[in-house]
Amino acid sequence: MEKAESGRQQLLDLLGEAGTRPADEVIRALAYPERGVNPSIDLATVIARPDEFKDRLLAELALSPAEVEARIATPPGARHGYWLHTFALYLLALWEEPRAFPLIVSYLAADPIAADEQLQDVTTEDLPAMLARTYDGCDLGPLKALVENTGAPPFLRDACLRGLHAMARLGKLDRDGVVGYFEALADTVEHASNKDFIDVFAMSMAGLQEKRLRPMIDGWLAGGKIDKTLLRPIDVDATYDASYDELNEELTRRERFDELIDYLSEWPWFKMGDPPESEFDDDLDYGAEQPYVREGRKVGRNEPCPCGSGKKYKKCCLGNDL
Repeated sequence: MEKAESGRQQLLDLLGEAGTRPADEVIRALAYPERGVNPSIDLATVIARPDEFKDRLLAELALSPAEVEARIATPPGARHGYWLHTFALYLLALWEEPRAFPLIVSYLAADPIAADEQLQDVTTEDLPAMLARTYDGCDLGPLKALVENTGAPPFLRDACLRGLHAMARLGKLDRDGVVGYFEALADTVEHASNKDFIDVFAMSMAGLQEKRLRPMIDGWLAGGKIDKTLLRPIDVDATYDASYDELNEELTRRERFDELIDYLSEWPWFKMGDPPESEFDDDLDYGAEQPYVREGRKVGRNEPCPCGSGKKYKKCCLGNDL
């Protein structure tokens, strides 16, 4: 506790006058940051003054997907985007704030499809760690209900499932209990209602590196239950052979949260400039975010690349697709 307090004071000393700005002003800046403007100082100010900002960020997480969408659709101008909900997720997870956990789960459960569209890559990249970092032993029933909801997007269900694995990695859940839950789910994933879920489920099950579960995965592959353009035997081999530290970082994101300001500040929105005037269309309303339309099935960053290279998507064709 004393070390954390000392670190926050050092951060405030580095920020100087910028770190003393009124909380309302900082929140406004983080709600609709301008394209190409680095949010580092505002993020650092919040991190250095957690007691002033926690309740404000928790109120943001209490919003429903519909309420978040309304904020996305009403930026103050074409060069501004809505980011406060995303920042709230990361900052509260950084602080391991237990009050955030039920709010995150409620947000996801209220409209899983809308939440998945709003979170995009946050779902596959960091949601498991957010859930694990904020979990404090409360009822897991609502989270497991999301995992088992066949109407929810497969990647959202899988992120919630991997959140349980991350909790075990952080010592918050018994690992044998988590493995048992995966094993119980395995008996249901062959049902037609899970046809888009079994691929990601098998990959996450391989991440447990539990030998007794391997025959089940091999059986799904041999029986054509899994799309082999997304998961092949060599991919399963690579996951079983991966080091503990590599899989641990993918689940818990310790290093990412240790360098959170740098990580968030490198996101494309904060690096890119305005599009040339010729790219603006007078018929489009740039005051509202244009809807994202996904072409085909969403490929998670940690899935095998569809090109067949054997590498993970994020280390292969993701950059080209972007």
